Amino acid sequence: LCIGRAITGVAIGMGAACYVYVAEISLPEHRGFLSAFGPIFVSLGVLLVYSFGYLFNWQVASAACAVCAAVSASIMSLIPESPSWLLAHCKEKKARQAIVWFRGDTDQASKELADLSEAMMAKKLENEESGNQWSPFLRPSVWKPFLILVTFFIFQEGSGLYIMLYYAVNFFQESGSTMDKYVLCIIVAFMRLVMSIVGTLCIKRFNRRTMACVSGLGMALSMGVAGCYEYLYASLDVLERPLPWLPQLCIVANVCTSMLGMLQLPWIMIGELFPTTVRGIMGGLVSSLAYFFIFVVVKVYPQCLQYMHVHGMMWSFAAISLSTIVFVLLFLPETQGRSLIEIEAQFKGKKEVRKEGEPSP
Repeated sequence: LCIGRAITGVAIGMGAACYVYVAEISLPEHRGFLSAFGPIFVSLGVLLVYSFGYLFNWQVASAACAVCAAVSASIMSLIPESPSWLLAHCKEKKARQAIVWFRGDTDQASKELADLSEAMMAKKLENEESGNQWSPFLRPSVWKPFLILVTFFIFQEGSGLYIMLYYAVNFFQESGSTMDKYVLCIIVAFMRLVMSIVGTLCIKRFNRRTMACVSGLGMALSMGVAGCYEYLYASLDVLERPLPWLPQLCIVANVCTSMLGMLQLPWIMIGELFPTTVRGIMGGLVSSLAYFFIFVVVKVYPQCLQYMHVHGMMWSFAAISLSTIVFVLLFLPETQGRSLIEIEAQFKGKKEVRKEGEPSP
């Protein structure tokens, strides 16, 4: 069991590479939409595992998960490496083939390859001039995204997002729900899947900052209302409370609105904000910190609940969700429709950058 958990943990950690890979192979106008499929498939996987656990014994559920992992590994062996990675390792011919494979257009592939080669050459010259192997990590284009993403993840965990997902069944039962707890798990997972699909469709139409603000506002309102209800009526028996369905509705609303931006955006932006030369390393580092934050908040929540009670925890979640909106408006860069080269240039302080696909002068 411990070995299985260790292997699964490594696999989950490697999931960050998926966001980096999708960001590197996608066109700017499609990058957010395609990256948002990550949370959809995570939600689908959670729903399937909950359903397998409810319908079958653990041996059958484990075998089904093993089959899914084997199929994923087989499919991954059929697709090429990202052009950016290939160029960084001096494999220009394979990089051109990869772009052609993804785009199906030789002319467009030539333009993209020229853009990537020019950016790679500029970075190589910068590294040679500095003469310091650590210099790439000390540049504003690296440490600024790092601080922004780590702070975004801290706000994400502090908003109670994962606590609501992991402890939703407990909240339902404490608010008087008599449904089977396993069925409740499946219902929450299904709602998460539906709203992750809705969030993906919204990413196609709305910019990142707007979605993060709307998601944070929805989470703050739902937790604020639920906290007030618990503060006023927690002392009463469940059957004597007015509108007993209200806290359950607030929990559903919190889970749903979290899928509109707060959950997926930090993960998506891991593949967008860092320069190519350090994207893999920094993406892995930020992902590791994010999982560490999740571990901490989920484990300390029961202890905090003893001191702050349910209404205090919900009010704190609401306050942090509102604080996230302020953070987004002040510091989160807008990346929708912008190339990775443009995003990197923004952190360097360059205002005019040639678009991907435009011919070199």
